[in-house]
Amino acid sequence: MSSLPKVEREKTLSYYAEIIDDQMEEGMTEEEAVDALGDVAHLADLAILNTPMSTLVKSKMRYNNNRLLTVLLILGFPLWFPLSVVFAVIGVALYIVAWAAVASVWVASASSVGAAVVSLFNTFFTNGVGNGVVFFGLFMTGVGLSVLLFFGAFLLSKLLIKFTHYSWETAKISLAKKRSA
Repeated sequence: MSSLPKVEREKTLSYYAEIIDDQMEEGMTEEEAVDALGDVAHLADLAILNTPMSTLVKSKMRYNNNRLLTVLLILGFPLWFPLSVVFAVIGVALYIVAWAAVASVWVASASSVGAAVVSLFNTFFTNGVGNGVVFFGLFMTGVGLSVLLFFGAFLLSKLLIKFTHYSWETAKISLAKKRSA
């Protein structure tokens, strides 16, 4: 928790102290109450995740008071800044491409539904039984494909949302923990 800003650290410590006090009032010993909270490292990570990213960044900027590092950052700016921008742009582009791929699966699912509806319509308004059977087969294929694509698109969307959430949490925790290292 030393990686958190002082105000956030005090809020978190007072919150858990209040929980421990409440549990002690209900008859638990102090040791039992502390054990009931769980793993301390997990609680510290939760405190970091509940701290806004802007607060963590401001705290990181205030904490770093190394003059040599500041001089190196200024002198190395022509090298590290463009590289940082390139990596950031590539990361954002890959993220957009991933969402575009998911969107295309959603569109393919909707197109399959449309093709199935048209095939069903053509089944009844076509000349000959053979053509009707072919269009009914196309209808069944469209229905099956649209169901398959729908669940695929749903799964891909869910995975990408989880990846986004995991990446954000990892960035917050690594930003906060680099300060205490």
